[in-house]
Amino acid sequence: MGGSVVGISYQKQSMRWKIATIAVGMPAAYILVSRINALTVIASAAILAVLAYLLFSKRDPRLRNDDVRELEDKMKDCCL
Repeated sequence: MGGSVVGISYQKQSMRWKIATIAVGMPAAYILVSRINALTVIASAAILAVLAYLLFSKRDPRLRNDDVRELEDKMKDCCL
């Protein structure tokens, strides 16, 4: 659970986000693990699923398909 908290905290570059996530997440993880039951497992899975969707499903709007193709071409040309 602690590894999940740290992994979530490293999804954004902001130091404020990292400190807040670890400060809130570690005690929450400890409480969930120390009082584990079926409801805790279901609630943890639901919360992690929502967080995973919010943090990992978004695409970077700055990176378009044309940009990707251009970068691939530059990478192919650089090492020949």
